[in-house]
Amino acid sequence: MAVRFERSALQRYLARRGGAATGLAPDQRLAAVFALLVDRDQTGLLFIRRAELGDPWSGQIAFPGGHVQADDRDALAACYRELEEEVGIERQAVTCLGDLGCFPTQTHRVVVRVFVGWWDGLAPPRPDAIEVAAVFETPVAHLLAHHHRQGFNKRTAEEIGRDLIYPLPGNPGEVTDDPNAAIWGVTARILHSLLGVMAEATAGP
Repeated sequence: MAVRFERSALQRYLARRGGAATGLAPDQRLAAVFALLVDRDQTGLLFIRRAELGDPWSGQIAFPGGHVQADDRDALAACYRELEEEVGIERQAVTCLGDLGCFPTQTHRVVVRVFVGWWDGLAPPRPDAIEVAAVFETPVAHLLAHHHRQGFNKRTAEEIGRDLIYPLPGNPGEVTDDPNAAIWGVTARILHSLLGVMAEATAGP
């Protein structure tokens, strides 16, 4: 079943949540990503599949983003810069709805700050051929259905642990029998948090 979300409702619930950056340890780096929503016949969420570059994140499904650099004004500015560099989506096409806060990665050497954006979806993405193997949209309805079917909505990401995995429907340019054609790790923890906000926005005033 197709599901559509109101931008204003999401913005209101994200403001209630009040996500904020946490302090970094001396050996940690800050990265920033956009969880990017787009409204077509239903609301979708944009993901990338990382290229095979020989690093621990090769081939994984992720949100677009990257490390905050010294010349970035702040984490949100880094997010917009990375969005342009990685997938060719210009900043004027994206409205930032709010901040989901910070999420540690498995190694804890990188902390990811997450912003939720609303993309107009008018111009097609232009992914960087070196860093990105594919860009695709997944219906939020598909992700929410799995979220509720597995009872993820009743448990924290920490309680679910390694079982926190979101399978993806078939998408053009994706290898659906590859184990990386599923969302896991820090991206799954981010998605778990985002879907909780979206479920609240759907249910409440």
